[in-house]
Amino acid sequence: MSLYPMVRDLWRTLLASVPQGIIFSVLISLVILLKEEKSPRALLRSFALKIKSSRKYRCSIYFLIYLYILLYRTLISRDAVYTPLSNILGGWITTVNFFGEINYEVIGNIGVFIPFTLLLFTAFGDKFKGNKKILLFSAIYSLILSGFIEINQLIFKLGTLQLSDLAYNTLGGILGGLLYILILKIIKRHKKAQA
Repeated sequence: MSLYPMVRDLWRTLLASVPQGIIFSVLISLVILLKEEKSPRALLRSFALKIKSSRKYRCSIYFLIYLYILLYRTLISRDAVYTPLSNILGGWITTVNFFGEINYEVIGNIGVFIPFTLLLFTAFGDKFKGNKKILLFSAIYSLILSGFIEINQLIFKLGTLQLSDLAYNTLGGILGGLLYILILKIIKRHKKAQA
């Protein structure tokens, strides 16, 4: 079984979307900062200072970049599909074709949402206290974004609406929330060991 097609596809997506994602995240950040700053010079100075001094601000930039990559992969770069409801119940199992290549749809649908919630809570996690709340909101935010993607694929005929995508994306989001909780525990243990 070859993972080469999956790695090649991921690499091509990153090459095409990361520069655009950086531009997207910087523009969104500058628009938000427009409320605070009136002149272009002050706006750029404030942006540079926040990038340099605030880890949370940098994480929010990374989150926006990843969000763009996710939307690029699932909506922006898609070709038209003229029967978007043709496979609504499909996509539940991972298969291997005649050439030994893995159909990584299941793995991809789970994996693509792990960084989404991990970056979301890294950037905005201080608003969520408690593991249960983090897991609940991981599921809710993943389901909402996945639903947004699936509905847009249906409306604009950019893919096939699949219930499995909703389920696997939500599972990936929950795994991202679990990973965030695990990282927080490791950091707390490390801080206690140093004290």
